Amino acid sequence: MPEQLGKINGNASPGFDCVAASFFKNALVVRPKPDGRGSEPVNILAPYNAQLFNLLYDKACFPAYWKQVKPSPLHTYQKGPLFDPTKYRMLAVSGSRGSTYHMYANLVRSLLTEWCVATGQIPDTQYGFEPGRITLQPLFILRH
Repeated sequence: MPEQLGKINGNASPGFDCVAASFFKNALVVRPKPDGRGSEPVNILAPYNAQLFNLLYDKACFPAYWKQVKPSPLHTYQKGPLFDPTKYRMLAVSGSRGSTYHMYANLVRSLLTEWCVATGQIPDTQYGFEPGRITLQPLFILRH
């Protein structure tokens, strides 16, 4: 869970629910280390997120409203006057539910990737979307 919280972009602006992603990332308290030497920051929301994610994982589902977004018009600056509706593009804004969804999706992806690598489900010819491999490697192999 801590690595998933670490992947959140804390500088992202809050969505339409007005809860910033930095709320999840920076919900820290300083507690003494278990060995009694010094202290360490601990995220107080991590256990609750872990319980939620375990429940969702066990039930093999997630709330559909996590993927809801609110379209918001964004003016394409220096392209025309503000009153011209053709000079706007739509931007999908998601709230903290979007951040929670992304944390859960990243967690499921990492679990699935670990399982695939551990059980040999990915063939040696697979280069895309595999940790430590890039799609340029087969081109190098073909040329040499």
